Amino acid sequence: MAQELVEYYLVKIHDRPHSLFHQPTIRDNVRNGTISRALLLSLCSMGCRFSADYQVQSMELSLLDESKRLLQADLENICLENIQTCILVANLCASHGNPSSEALYFRIGNSMAQIMRLNSPTSTGSIVEREIERRVWWSLFMADRWCSSGIGLPRQIKDLGGNIDLPMDESVFHSLPQHLTRHEGTWKPGLWAHMISLVQHFGPIQDLNRQSAQGCFDGWELDRTAAELSQKLDLWEKMLPTDAKETEQNFRFHQAKGTGGPFVALHLGYHHYSTLLYFRYLEARNSLTELGETCVSRCKHHASAYSALLRMARETEGCEAVYPTVGHMAVVSSSALLHTLLFGDENELANARRDLNSNFSALMELKQYWANTASMISRLVTFQNVCLLSAEYTHRLDGWMVRFLIEHSLPLADKTLQTVPSGIEMNTDSLSIRAQELQQQGRYTNFELSGKRIVTDNNIVRTTLINNETTPLQVGNGNFAFGVDTTGMQSYLPFNTMSVWAWHNDTEPEGAPIDAYTGVPKLTHGRNVSYDIPDPNLPDVSQWLIGNPNRINLGRIGLRYKDATLAADQISNTHQELDLWSGVITSTFTVDGTKVKVITQGDFDSDAVTFEIESKLVDSGKLKVEFDFPYPPIHTTKYKYEVFVGVYDFPANHTTKQVRGSKKDTAHIYHDLGTKYYVNLRWPNKTPLELKRLESEDSTAITAHRYILSPDDGSTISFTAHFSPEKRVPDLPSTIRKRNSAEWHEYWKRGGFIDLTASTNPNATELQRRIVTSQYHVRVNSAATGESPQESGLMNNGWYGKFHMEMVVWHNAHWVSWGRDKFFHNIFPALYEKLLPTSFARAEGMGWEGARWPKMTETVTGRSSPGGINAYLMWQQPHPMYMAMLAYKSQPTRKTLKRWDPILEASADYMASYAWYNESSGKYDLGPPSIGVTENTPAAATLNLAYEVAYWRYGLDVAREWKKKLGLPVPKHWTTVAKNLAKPTQIDGLYAVYDGLNASWWQDPALNRDPRSLIMLQGILPDTPAVDEKVARRTADKVWEVWTDQNIRGWGRPILAINSARIGNPKRAIYHLTAYDYWKFDDAGFAIRGGDGGTPPPFMPGNAGFLLAVAYMAEGWDGSKGDAPGFPKDDGWVVKHEGLRKAL
Repeated sequence: MAQELVEYYLVKIHDRPHSLFHQPTIRDNVRNGTISRALLLSLCSMGCRFSADYQVQSMELSLLDESKRLLQADLENICLENIQTCILVANLCASHGNPSSEALYFRIGNSMAQIMRLNSPTSTGSIVEREIERRVWWSLFMADRWCSSGIGLPRQIKDLGGNIDLPMDESVFHSLPQHLTRHEGTWKPGLWAHMISLVQHFGPIQDLNRQSAQGCFDGWELDRTAAELSQKLDLWEKMLPTDAKETEQNFRFHQAKGTGGPFVALHLGYHHYSTLLYFRYLEARNSLTELGETCVSRCKHHASAYSALLRMARETEGCEAVYPTVGHMAVVSSSALLHTLLFGDENELANARRDLNSNFSALMELKQYWANTASMISRLVTFQNVCLLSAEYTHRLDGWMVRFLIEHSLPLADKTLQTVPSGIEMNTDSLSIRAQELQQQGRYTNFELSGKRIVTDNNIVRTTLINNETTPLQVGNGNFAFGVDTTGMQSYLPFNTMSVWAWHNDTEPEGAPIDAYTGVPKLTHGRNVSYDIPDPNLPDVSQWLIGNPNRINLGRIGLRYKDATLAADQISNTHQELDLWSGVITSTFTVDGTKVKVITQGDFDSDAVTFEIESKLVDSGKLKVEFDFPYPPIHTTKYKYEVFVGVYDFPANHTTKQVRGSKKDTAHIYHDLGTKYYVNLRWPNKTPLELKRLESEDSTAITAHRYILSPDDGSTISFTAHFSPEKRVPDLPSTIRKRNSAEWHEYWKRGGFIDLTASTNPNATELQRRIVTSQYHVRVNSAATGESPQESGLMNNGWYGKFHMEMVVWHNAHWVSWGRDKFFHNIFPALYEKLLPTSFARAEGMGWEGARWPKMTETVTGRSSPGGINAYLMWQQPHPMYMAMLAYKSQPTRKTLKRWDPILEASADYMASYAWYNESSGKYDLGPPSIGVTENTPAAATLNLAYEVAYWRYGLDVAREWKKKLGLPVPKHWTTVAKNLAKPTQIDGLYAVYDGLNASWWQDPALNRDPRSLIMLQGILPDTPAVDEKVARRTADKVWEVWTDQNIRGWGRPILAINSARIGNPKRAIYHLTAYDYWKFDDAGFAIRGGDGGTPPPFMPGNAGFLLAVAYMAEGWDGSKGDAPGFPKDDGWVVKHEGLRKAL
């Protein structure tokens, strides 16, 4: 048995963390009984770990204890075998989590080695004996580097050991006869020699990290030292012999040669030391320079390379890496990989999740062998809890982090964070799952069981027929949505099928060409500037530019009964439920007494909708599916808002045709109305369908573009309808249903959640409903790629389907607050990048520098739609700075800084150029002409709008700091304007809407009906030198008096709630969110704009702004204190939340 256990040791451990023996000699000594008993027992104790026999495994501790007893009795016998025993016993003590004994035995062995002068060897003895002595000494050197760091003690061996040679090639050494005194071959350094030359850099890397945590040197000195060590590691790697470099070919070569284990150990060490060297740059503030950016990339590379090599080693016999320190190195690798999940790009996530899972599998394997692996896993759990709790502090190299990275043998306390969301737990068994499910956004909720119940408790249920004044239920993905009536389709109400890519231009008006419009000149500080307002000399052209391009309805899909469109009066016994957790609409009803069931589901991965229709009416041939295609009308002001988008009155203006599918289970309808696209259909082979056109292609009837889909037999119609500019074969309905439900589950589990169900306040139930339903609706309507939503989302058209740049904060800021960063980054900064060329041209044409962002626009042309308000609105200009700060809060990396920098520079150039220097006041003014947030100020007389002036200052300050973070010079004129910008006007100690008013403005209905801009000074706007906090608070109280409930509309309630929370009045904050008699959400959970001239629902900034406000109140904002600072501590509110992020 002894020989078997020693063989386990030689195969699994030897020549990895230490190299103590000539393998033929130790095998002979064990076989012949000429080995000391203490040494034999320590070898057997280590080998026991790898036996498949549980009884043998259980002998490990007793063997270790007896080895220690014999060693202690023989300590005065200073010999090589006792030194070898000390090293093995020290390793065994470490594996049991006993660092004190580990250090003691290593130091005893070190003292013996120095007494024997192993560091200054003589030339006596055989080649094998001299090589063993060298390897023992170098094993002590290696152990000193690891043991001293692991328990935080000073290193004992200060240098490379004087005149001692490095170890020879392992395969040569282990093939030498025991008593050979002279070797004729060429001496060649072995893998252990390269390991020694590598580990000499470990100590300086440890020292650098400790100095960084202690603040011993400034950043420049730390960077210089890091660069020097980086060069040394690069040189070490470059100087490796060709056959020692890390390649798959060399991996296989050393495996065949019998040196696979040392080869893997060498390169695992290299990747580990490199990860440690570059780790400090994972903290956001250290990653902003070019050096920092490079170091972040290197750190992530080495962490991933460590995992990949370890994975390959575990799969390859003879290359195993199962010694204890592998576990600690895997933990460090995992901590860097978690950075990728928190802040990495989308294309990095899959590999990071794979590597994390692989590392965890390795840890679980090591746990079978070494007791201390459990504490390593615990350390990783602790670190990952830090990641879950606060992405802002995860990789800061402080004292705690140094203990985590280096002092691996010491216990690790929980890290104290400045902000700790409640309710997050983690356990070892779920770690690999959590590692896979963490996103780059850094937020993952742990609410699945309770959260699913809360979500499904708020499913939307309808039991009566809806009419054309009711918002339809929808399925979709943010880029595409399908609205349904009570049948789960678009049968008796022609609701819309809409996307972000389908736009259309009306026929151009007769008379003047479109390019005849060049704006309308208005005197601006002594010069004429052309503003995008309707030209009275070109009314038709102006209106065409306002209404075009317009978003189109892709088509209607409904039920057909007895050869006619199913009518409302044929439907009874209705029940419809939207399962919010899975994104499934189930509709049941009867038609002429026969039950019909329709299941409707969307797809996150494609612009598709699936249907499953079950009824005996299908089998009888009476119930079929009907497709129809509308045409856009000429977009006069009559069609500014379209509940039903498009009309069916112009069949001759567009064409459709059926296109044969490439497979029997597919069909395609091609639609050309100037915009060209396909409806790609697919159904299961087992329930084949047939598509037929109702009329001939040359028909001019209203039904000319109607198609019928029906089965040959059976009572089920199941199909996918996929809309695309390209002809494609869509996925089967079953495939889409399965993956979409899973993706909806992931959506709910990733990101933030607020649970109010323990509250006794009577308003909590409705508030919880609005929280849940709003999260569904923004995912369907407001999660496009590279585009902000229009105010009615993808339900219908408002303002011709265009979006409003001043509303991007209200539509999109909530994504970051709720930890669903992916959707924010899908939109920004791509939206600004698309609009940058036309915004440059707009500013230049008006005589200003930089980029002037439009008000009402789309990404097809980037034009600014003419408008009497549109042309003068200002508050969209600093939005890029606000959105950039959200992006940086989500991903605080140099990559974020560089990506956003051109946008901020263009914005700041315009803002500084636009500001007009007033020689009388010595300040820079904004306007006139200008119009404020509430769009109720006279453009020609409006000067220095309070909110806009403060926001301008904030924006310029952000742009200046952005440049500093990048290490770039700040343009002087940005600073000049920022520091000398006019301040918001005060009258009697209160802020006024704009300059030139007197105290009576508070009684002016034209202004006091909506004074929200003053609320925004101490609300959504972060702290800025332009705003006096005390004045802003007093002004907020005054607004509370004059802005009555009847006049608050749109996103007024969210901003009032945010302001109230920020000024320390949570009761007022919750009042605004629960003023249900005034702020209406319909039965589907859609916000209604309200007020005079209210637009048709939905009002998506209401839902999105509500989510921003409630997250603001629950999680707080930068500088807020305490939990749920925006909710009253009494009044029956119990607020549980997790996964949220503080607002700006």
